[in-house]
Amino acid sequence: MMQQRKILTIRSLIITIVLNIIFVHIVCAGDRVFMWRVDSQQATAYILGTVHMFRADMYPLDARIQSAFRKADAYVMEFNINEVAASQKDTIRTDMVYRGDDTIGNHVSRETLDLTQKKIESIGLPFAMMSRFKPWFLAVTIEMFEYQKLGLDPQYGIDKYFLQQAEGNKRILELESFESQMELFNSMSDRDQELFLIYSLKEVEDSKKNLEFLLNAWREGDSKAMERLMFKNAEDDSRLSQIYEKLFYERNRNMADKIAKMLSQKGTYFIAVGAGHLVGKRGIIDRLSRQGYAVRQQ
Repeated sequence: MMQQRKILTIRSLIITIVLNIIFVHIVCAGDRVFMWRVDSQQATAYILGTVHMFRADMYPLDARIQSAFRKADAYVMEFNINEVAASQKDTIRTDMVYRGDDTIGNHVSRETLDLTQKKIESIGLPFAMMSRFKPWFLAVTIEMFEYQKLGLDPQYGIDKYFLQQAEGNKRILELESFESQMELFNSMSDRDQELFLIYSLKEVEDSKKNLEFLLNAWREGDSKAMERLMFKNAEDDSRLSQIYEKLFYERNRNMADKIAKMLSQKGTYFIAVGAGHLVGKRGIIDRLSRQGYAVRQQ
């Protein structure tokens, strides 16, 4: 009975984890903020970068970001957390667990299994129970627990902050959808899921140092520093190129196309999207710039 309650608790946790995985924004206090203004002849978009989790002491937000939000006719998110139905949450519960007596040990290498067990036990979770969950779920769980230990919390996400202000006052649009987010995980082969797990284990290897580097990059509006942090693992481990293609570059193309479509229609848009999707030569900002839009960091 106790084990069943633990499993139910963990299954409930995944709802919060998945629905917040790519949200929570950090505001810069320097000469620039991590936000870009993109103009077409018909429209303006303010694109604010985001990270996974946030701290309460990062509020109040920079006045430039607040001003951009006030000007906007529409608030654009990756997907609207509040629109996820109970039936869709049930899908998460079903998809995150292996059936029958199957465990993660049958789907990843011994090396990855040992590293995962060590990390899971270090954050205080029983591996015998957690081994029933799929690698993509364990990857997200590990990241969530590690960054919570450093004082970050998805409940302080700026996406939620702006969503609360937008409801009833602005149009709320999505760049992706809950279904596409779930399909991203569900379509992963065993190999892709293992790569995603390896990616997450590498991300949290030196999470405290990386977090400080991340916060400094944000405060200085330094997109180059952010790019180095976000993509250093791809340079260090060639195996991860496939997972970066799936998690970042493919989605960048799709989201940039949707933003371009918005820019072809009259209006002002405030867009919140994950920081990793904005930086680099294959990022959203560079794609929009190469399409001929006027792009300026704020």
